Amino acid sequence: RFKDAKEILWDLINEPSFCSAKHLWSVRPNGDEFEIAAWNNWLRARFPQATTEHALRDICATTFRVSKRRALDLPDPEDFREMHLHGDRCPLKAAAYRFFAQDMFTAWATRLRDVIKREAGPGHLVTVGQDEGGAYDRPSTQFHSRAVDFTCLHNWWANDDLLWDGIVTKVPGTTHLVEETGVMMYEDQLGKPWLSEEAAAALLDRKCAYAFAAGGAGFIE
Repeated sequence: RFKDAKEILWDLINEPSFCSAKHLWSVRPNGDEFEIAAWNNWLRARFPQATTEHALRDICATTFRVSKRRALDLPDPEDFREMHLHGDRCPLKAAAYRFFAQDMFTAWATRLRDVIKREAGPGHLVTVGQDEGGAYDRPSTQFHSRAVDFTCLHNWWANDDLLWDGIVTKVPGTTHLVEETGVMMYEDQLGKPWLSEEAAAALLDRKCAYAFAAGGAGFIE
């Protein structure tokens, strides 16, 4: 019905995480049969010289610790903990899973984009709305930028990192929009506003200015 409209932007999902519903806004395994199959296929594609699990174990041993678990097993939640002494944890296996998650999310976004472009037309622009979590433990613009027409940032909570978050989520050659910005309401111990109206206005002013200072295309308040 709206295929001829020229002012529609498709936001595929708002502030996504991956993949377990028990660990929202994080990158953690879900552990079902479909993810295990996708993970195994991804490992074999990542290491094409590994034709058997034994060969994959030898290769993986050079990139992450292999304890009593099978080389093809998904990482455990403990593998994602930051520890000085690893013990039986496999932190580099968790790192491999993060790359897997980024690839799977990008593939998902690409499929949706292709359907939209085919059915609604190439004039409809597609993006993925992501907040500051995209600079940490979430689907990142640095990976899924190739699946969208422009990247974006929702900067809400990390008020000390406004310029940093704009820079690390900006992909060279790709338009970057601070798509959702504003001032969250904070309260002090007495339940009164933490920011005065003047301080809130100054913070919003900085957020809008940093949207351009980080090389972005602008902002939507």
